[in-house]
Amino acid sequence: MAVRQFPHSPEAEKYVLGYALKDQEALSKLVTDLQKEDFYSDIHQTVFSAIYSLFRKGKLVSVISVSDYLNSIKSLENIGGLAYLYELTENAKSRIEFFSYVEIVSDKAIKRKLIKGAKATMDLAYEDAQESGDIIQKGFENLWHSSPLSYSGIEIISSGSIYRKRAKGLKDRKDARSIFSGYPSLDKILVRGFQTKELSVLAGRPGQGKSSVKTNLIKKQLEQGLCVVSFTPEQTFEVEQARIETLLTDIPLGEILTAHKWKKGDYRIKELKRANKIIDEQYKYHIVPSRRIETTDIRTVLYQIAQKQPIDIIYIDLFDRLSDVAVVNQKAQTVASKLNVMNQIAEEFDCHVCLLVQASREVEKRSEKKPKISDLKDAGAYEEAARLILLLYRERYYNPDSLNNCIEIIVGKNSNGPVTTLEMDFDLERLRLEEKGQSLGKLI
Repeated sequence: MAVRQFPHSPEAEKYVLGYALKDQEALSKLVTDLQKEDFYSDIHQTVFSAIYSLFRKGKLVSVISVSDYLNSIKSLENIGGLAYLYELTENAKSRIEFFSYVEIVSDKAIKRKLIKGAKATMDLAYEDAQESGDIIQKGFENLWHSSPLSYSGIEIISSGSIYRKRAKGLKDRKDARSIFSGYPSLDKILVRGFQTKELSVLAGRPGQGKSSVKTNLIKKQLEQGLCVVSFTPEQTFEVEQARIETLLTDIPLGEILTAHKWKKGDYRIKELKRANKIIDEQYKYHIVPSRRIETTDIRTVLYQIAQKQPIDIIYIDLFDRLSDVAVVNQKAQTVASKLNVMNQIAEEFDCHVCLLVQASREVEKRSEKKPKISDLKDAGAYEEAARLILLLYRERYYNPDSLNNCIEIIVGKNSNGPVTTLEMDFDLERLRLEEKGQSLGKLI
């Protein structure tokens, strides 16, 4: 009787590793969809571990960098040297084939896990030391943990380890990075700023200043040396860039948006060049203006950026306009599941994620136009997922004759912090948000 081998595909394993060494998008999918144990070959497990380690540290992943890494841990000769790494890349030329081979590698890995789970159950039965019911129960558990439906990330904390886990949690929280807004009065309310591994929501009706507040926050945080990623599915690159140029040059937004009409030699051109030079040379700033981006694409983009530098804060303007969030069928369930993905991303990249969200039209039907958390579509999902919810209101938008040119930042939810309202001066022409130093209302 021929000895049966575990299911595996050496060709597929070679292909996915080789193509990932040449293509950034493929690299992101490789480290997202596969794990070391999904590779049958010890050599391929070693190569994958090297790729994954470099990727997670934000290092360049290439044949040379992987070779250097393996050499540093004295594993290069074990995999066949630099020549084998080049061999992996030689025939890996098609992105379509790469995606197909990722599925093959994953499928073979699942089958191997199922075989091992079934064998473990058979061994128990042959030992004949347990009741049949117990073996059946163990068999179900073995098969379940071998399936892709099993989520091994679920953690159970039991007596005997609770104190140690709690002490570690307190230390981690003490050592956690705090990302501040750059506005002292707001940072005082937020206590520890925009926390890493957490989610916040910045919401309001159109015209209330969501994008303007976001741009001011981005500028302040870039000036602190933070790495900021801004997804703008509702705005083009030109409009998004014009906003930050306005803050850097003090040239009104309306003028910058018509810059193509400026005559040669206009002093404003020099100012825009200066502003963009600052952005390019001094800031860690990434703009993703794609109108058709989905939550799955966000993770891929972030992996590419994380290879260059650690990410501190992500803005998504507008989150509810992402193509896979703004679906009609089962909208509430969709929003909840996508918010869960956003929380996972915040955890995975050790950063803060701020979602800009549109408040519903119900606000317009009331005499009191100030928004509430309940005005958010699928408010329950946002309130459950986010640790911080900021709502914006601008009186002058509804009453043009008003002398009040402030933006009210209504802190609707602030875990472990006060719930209050903060007034800030706002220059609509130049989008400038400035400290007013005055808090409205009582802390709740």
